[in-house]
Amino acid sequence: MIVIAYYTLHSTPSMAVRTALFFEGHPSVAFSGEVTKEKDVKKEAIPAEYQTLYSKEEESEHYFFPHVRAHGSGIDMLSACVKKKWFFYKAELGCY
Repeated sequence: MIVIAYYTLHSTPSMAVRTALFFEGHPSVAFSGEVTKEKDVKKEAIPAEYQTLYSKEEESEHYFFPHVRAHGSGIDMLSACVKKKWFFYKAELGCY
């Protein structure tokens, strides 16, 4: 049951960002805020069939969301980095 819930909350990059925002203490932004992916011009220039040859798997994707302030540290956050590990996406808030 826990594995299914974890998979559901981390199955897509935007869900991983929303889950991280929710657990950071910003439920209103997590549910109603818009999460948009940053366009990567370099990745779009390479055809999809060649991307595995020319791109690194460790590269994270960047997502933007409405402005929030981190609890505790007071750091302003506007974006998150998302990395895929196995079948799950992991979001790190405020990394970009």
